[in-house]
Amino acid sequence: MGHGDRWAVLGVAQDLFEVHFPKATTNESLVHACTKTVDEVGETTVVMFHYYPDGPDSLPIAFTSVLIDGGFVCQTAYSVLASHTPPAYGGVIDIQEDCRGIEGIVSIEVPDGPQLTFFAPWYPRDSQVYMDAKHIGVRFAALTYHVQAADSPEFEIDAPPPFQDEDSPKSEKWTLTTGGMATYFRGVWDDAFEDDFRFRTTVEDIREMSFQGVRIFVTEATLVGVTPPVRSTFYIPESSLADGVTLKPGMDIEGSAWLQGFLA
Repeated sequence: MGHGDRWAVLGVAQDLFEVHFPKATTNESLVHACTKTVDEVGETTVVMFHYYPDGPDSLPIAFTSVLIDGGFVCQTAYSVLASHTPPAYGGVIDIQEDCRGIEGIVSIEVPDGPQLTFFAPWYPRDSQVYMDAKHIGVRFAALTYHVQAADSPEFEIDAPPPFQDEDSPKSEKWTLTTGGMATYFRGVWDDAFEDDFRFRTTVEDIREMSFQGVRIFVTEATLVGVTPPVRSTFYIPESSLADGVTLKPGMDIEGSAWLQGFLA
């Protein structure tokens, strides 16, 4: 998956950028300007990072441009999600920067949890913070590629339960139920990027928004079921729902998504 695939799940045509890029990259939308050495050519260039909050419909767009032959050329454009969940705290263990130094994928490790790898939408501005920090707080948001209802089988375990009340009768068996479980696995399919992942979670309250006429369901849910839980805002385009799936609170779902992270 790349940014083109991510736009596709939102039903957005590539020529949208040609329409919005000129009016989006104005002085009013300029967030950050800096110089970067582009590894491919070994030259220093000017990088302009524009955040277009008044873009079409609801989701803001970020544009990053570099100075080429006296003019700014758009190098990347992506939707910027918003997280409405508490931050998760963890140690920075890896940063993958593209050759132009304008996009970054960051990995942190949360206590008792997995390594979480996410795209940093504000990386052109925040790259030095990520480089210098040993421990950060991150708020998460995810854009889904595919969502389906999750089965919730139960398994009878022929062994004493891991936790037993001392005053209760001793049991030699216990039942494991997968209902309500939250799991995260970094992308493992053929065209997945490092910041893609597979998940299982439970839908909570649902609200709706739209982007370019695409209906999007938004819910806060558990990303990783540790203590305290790692939470994320999930943006679920209607087009990413499997046939016949209607979201409702309390429903267990599973699927694939793109993870974004924002410094707390």
